[in-house]
Amino acid sequence: MKTLKKFTKEYWEEFKKAVLEVETAEMEKMAEMMWQVYKDGGTIYFMGNGGSASIASHMAADIGKNTVTDHTNHKEKRFNTVALTDNVAWMTALANDLGYENVFVEQLKNMAPKRKDMVIMVSSSGNSPNVVKAALWAKKRGMKTGAMVGYKGGKLKEIADIVVWVPREHYGYVEGLHGDIHHYLVYALQQLKKQE
Repeated sequence: MKTLKKFTKEYWEEFKKAVLEVETAEMEKMAEMMWQVYKDGGTIYFMGNGGSASIASHMAADIGKNTVTDHTNHKEKRFNTVALTDNVAWMTALANDLGYENVFVEQLKNMAPKRKDMVIMVSSSGNSPNVVKAALWAKKRGMKTGAMVGYKGGKLKEIADIVVWVPREHYGYVEGLHGDIHHYLVYALQQLKKQE
């Protein structure tokens, strides 16, 4: 049986390896696509389940708020962000009446997104049926699609325009790194705004 000390050392050594295996080029592409949506006046929609739902909500909040350079300047252009994970009444009504696989796609239909808009899907497995269904719907309408996945990447790895993949079959590493990637994207967008 492993001692806690040995387990701790192995856990963090493996985490460090996982960090180095995430392709930074894909993260940069994700930031650039989000930047283009901002420049075009589009909206970015975020979605996920469980821990990934928390990351989706956190991303919408941070990108919406923390990319503003001067909160007193009402003329400053801001990122339009919507977390499809945050309306509990709507989500549970859709799940109850139409099935859980429809909780995101049905919200998108109401919001009538445009081609200049983007959806970002967060899913450790890349196979969550409700997220995959929304991704396919968005693709058919010519929207930009980005995914943050883990494990083998799942269906989202094949569907999304840009995929940031954490190649680990471990929820702790995948969700932890998705959180770090989310923060990278916030700071990358801040940097792009400074360069305007």
